[in-house]
Amino acid sequence: MRIGALQLHNVKAGKIKVGVHAAGGHLEMAPLSASLYEGALNGTARADADANRVAANATLDGISIGPLLKDLDGQGPGRGAWRRETECRGGRRDGRRDAPIPRRGASLALRDGAVHGINIVQRLRDVKSALSGGSTQIQAASSADKTDFSS
Repeated sequence: MRIGALQLHNVKAGKIKVGVHAAGGHLEMAPLSASLYEGALNGTARADADANRVAANATLDGISIGPLLKDLDGQGPGRGAWRRETECRGGRRDGRRDAPIPRRGASLALRDGAVHGINIVQRLRDVKSALSGGSTQIQAASSADKTDFSS
């Protein structure tokens, strides 16, 4: 399946590709890919009716966080990468229960952005100056303050 452009709850994606294969109680969606917010989504999803199991793996890479969060009604700068792996299982068809599958993980990495509302470096300089007997006056944070980061 291919979709040229899609907007869902203000989130925009394009060049969506989903390979779908279903047979014998199994559903697999692979590859699963899309372009969004100057980055890419890549992943897979599987469902197994016999084992009552669902698994998904997804990676977002090079996503422009600011426009994405703005479209989600938030605010945030920078670029990011996100990875998520999930697998879960319910009871078996024969009534017995299997132990939960502990396989899961996630990571988030942000780079080339800023935290708005505070200049952490300036705050540390103010504290150092106050502790060393210099100026004891620390300015209140301004909405124009920001702390830039590269990673």
